[in-house]
Amino acid sequence: MSALFLILGLALVAAAMFDALWTTVAFAGGGPMTRRLAPGIWMLALRIHRARSGRCHALLKAMGTVILLTTVLAWIAAVFTGYVLIFSAEAGAVVHGATGAEADLAERIYFTGYTLFTLGLGDYVPGGDVWRIATVIATLNGLFLVTIAITYLIPVVSAVADKRQLGAAVSNLGTSPQEIVIRAWDGESFQGISDHLVQLTQMIDLHAQRHFAYPVLHFFHSVERRSAVAPSLAALHDALLILSAGVAKEHRLPAIAVEPTQRALDGLIGILHADYVQQGGTPPPPLPELSRLRKMQIPVKTDAEFH
Repeated sequence: MSALFLILGLALVAAAMFDALWTTVAFAGGGPMTRRLAPGIWMLALRIHRARSGRCHALLKAMGTVILLTTVLAWIAAVFTGYVLIFSAEAGAVVHGATGAEADLAERIYFTGYTLFTLGLGDYVPGGDVWRIATVIATLNGLFLVTIAITYLIPVVSAVADKRQLGAAVSNLGTSPQEIVIRAWDGESFQGISDHLVQLTQMIDLHAQRHFAYPVLHFFHSVERRSAVAPSLAALHDALLILSAGVAKEHRLPAIAVEPTQRALDGLIGILHADYVQQGGTPPPPLPELSRLRKMQIPVKTDAEFH
């Protein structure tokens, strides 16, 4: 028996299953392999996009699906390779069902594939009680891996749809902070936006929790401004800043109407900050301009007071 093949195989299977379970079941972010694989593919796509002067949005749009499928295929490939090594650890681990002849490498690969993903054809069989037990474990492992992969894909697809819905819901209020504030002003107050903020707070909190549970959600790119979450939430954030600090005090919304949405945004930013925000070298964004609001006769502070 080759102890090296056995140890390497067991380590590979254990690492892949740990990563798969941590990513799909633990709801604590991606596993060690997923946390490295997904950003690596995304950064490569971004380099291509930037090298083409920002004309590869179709490539970025496809990257979410590519990363999701690549992650699942990486788990399957690692488990498959691990069991090939395990069934190669002993010459008589796999034998021909009719002749009892020892299987070569190609036949062991064939046997491993059928064992993991089907019940086998019977033309190659395990050569001994220990390998029969290993075969049963491999079959259960394969079925379990395929099951958790499928149950992971379905909620991610649902979360992507809800992510785009969130972007569209904010865009319906306005695509810039000034536009959101202008549409919220009814000539006397901003009360009309309160109900929208209640709904958006729930949607942002749900998106934040899904983003934490399914980190691959970060890499689903929208080529349409209306459904793009990042610029929509940035506009909403600045609109809330205007409503809470830029509007004349007597016309401001009560804190209970604005602060829950601000805190929901802060929670999402905290999740993004841990893995996707690079530190240093970037100046803070400027405060939103109030000049357009003054032209629309909306009661706002002077620039000096706002700053």
